[in-house]
Amino acid sequence: MKLFVSDIDGTLYWYDNKNNNKCSLVCKKAIKKWIDAGNIFAIATARVHIIRDSILDDLGLPVDYIGGNGAEIVYKDGTKDIHYVPVSLFLEVNKWLEEENIDATVKICVDGKFIALHNDKYPFNYLARMRKNLANAKIISKDDCTKFINGYNMSIICSPKFMSYVEEMMQQKFGDKFTIIANDIDNIDFMPLNINKGKGVTILADRYHIAKDDIIVIGDDRNDIAMFEVAGKSYAMAHSDIDIKKYVDNEVDLIEEAIYRELRG
Repeated sequence: MKLFVSDIDGTLYWYDNKNNNKCSLVCKKAIKKWIDAGNIFAIATARVHIIRDSILDDLGLPVDYIGGNGAEIVYKDGTKDIHYVPVSLFLEVNKWLEEENIDATVKICVDGKFIALHNDKYPFNYLARMRKNLANAKIISKDDCTKFINGYNMSIICSPKFMSYVEEMMQQKFGDKFTIIANDIDNIDFMPLNINKGKGVTILADRYHIAKDDIIVIGDDRNDIAMFEVAGKSYAMAHSDIDIKKYVDNEVDLIEEAIYRELRG
């Protein structure tokens, strides 16, 4: 038995554009063949686990789900392993962004609902980059945040012109306490320390008693590097940046190419 783990955006979903929400029929057929051969297929994504059902509905297949860049695991049987961050971090980051006058919004999921402190900064004023979960977020006051202790899938959605500065400062301020990953031109995720996609893949492999040599992963972005490093074999999508490709063994144009290659042995 082997474990094949795929990123979503830019990997499993990219046939029409990078952030679409459909897997091709050819790809679904390949995944089914992988599972029918007695193997495990899983997803590892930055996308929050509360949208897992819609992704599984699209696939039409039972798969394990590593969400929130490794902070959220939902197994095929529905059991969950969620790693939280304190809401106090959400408030502290918001305060810093306000003091620095950064055009950015922070979101965090608490009790199954995203919250934010305002809706007048990026990306609310740049709708082409708006996330559905942020658009549907409840805007609450700082005082209202005191009722919450922990949350998950916390992100800064930041105007690209500030990204480098914000990411550098977040690493300096919080890098010794949290895992901080920039995984898009305008998104910075926060997870508990030492939690990332690689940790999620390792936890999943341990659950199925799968050795490192039998772990295969595929992705296309910086947040996939952690799982490249824990896999026995790794693939990058051909459109990945050269800085990503240096971490992998192979590159392919389509995920099904990697699956069929592994099925052939």
